[in-house]
Amino acid sequence: MRTPLWETSAGALMALLNSGAPLNKADLYTLTLGNGTVYRWSGFDAPLVGNGNLYTLGPGIDRTKVSFTIGVSVDDMIVTLTDIVGTTINGVPLAAFVRAGGLIGARLQVDKAFWGASSTAPVGAFMWFAGKVADATGDRFSAQLTVKSDADLFATMIPRDVYQAGCLNTIYDGKCALARASFTATNAATSISTPTRITFNHTLAQVAGYFDLGTITMTSGLNAGLSRTVKSHLTGSITVLSPWPFAVAVSDTFSVVPGCDHTQTTCTTKFSNVIHFRGQPYIPVPVTVL
Repeated sequence: MRTPLWETSAGALMALLNSGAPLNKADLYTLTLGNGTVYRWSGFDAPLVGNGNLYTLGPGIDRTKVSFTIGVSVDDMIVTLTDIVGTTINGVPLAAFVRAGGLIGARLQVDKAFWGASSTAPVGAFMWFAGKVADATGDRFSAQLTVKSDADLFATMIPRDVYQAGCLNTIYDGKCALARASFTATNAATSISTPTRITFNHTLAQVAGYFDLGTITMTSGLNAGLSRTVKSHLTGSITVLSPWPFAVAVSDTFSVVPGCDHTQTTCTTKFSNVIHFRGQPYIPVPVTVL
């Protein structure tokens, strides 16, 4: 028996399902953007309240079926969004936001909720599917998302550790032990972005190159909530690796954290964190013996 994700009271959902009485059911969709912003949409023909959260009438939503098997299997869910009520994300129409790649990497969770025919709110729900948006396409009125389940991570063929000169840690993760908040800087654009939407000016005080390979996240403007990798940080300007979906405007605010090239030198001089360095820079390089 599946374990309920939540119930209004202990055993309420199981009692309803075992009663054999007529019931209602609906999908509850929770979409979490990369910056943590959460959108909750009801798959019913009315808004629903579940576990203290309001699921509003968002876009029309259709999805493919989910299969449940014994063992480990990887499912993809195809979700079609039809923007029939003028849904917006960060102030941008849904279809335009999707076409610009704004949902790539976002997390989608689908819960299946149940309640009695005479009730007005769900008494409980099961977690039905969860994963990340891997691809998104669409036109002016609709969008199609390919969501890969979390089990897709099991398909990654890589050993736990690899002997290499560079550090094995991901910066700011648990083994790196650096606190992201301690290195986060905030600022605002002082120019519009270039026509390619990859470069704009700033007034950050850090030396050139400090934020190279780091992550910049827009906190206002049309790109609010979206992040990009910093390709080049120069005194007065920042260039990102891939274009912003929308042009950056003057006074658009952002936060940025420095990146790491995984070398021992950077770990020592830039972050003073060599105690957590997990590379092996002194392994002899391979040579060919004739």
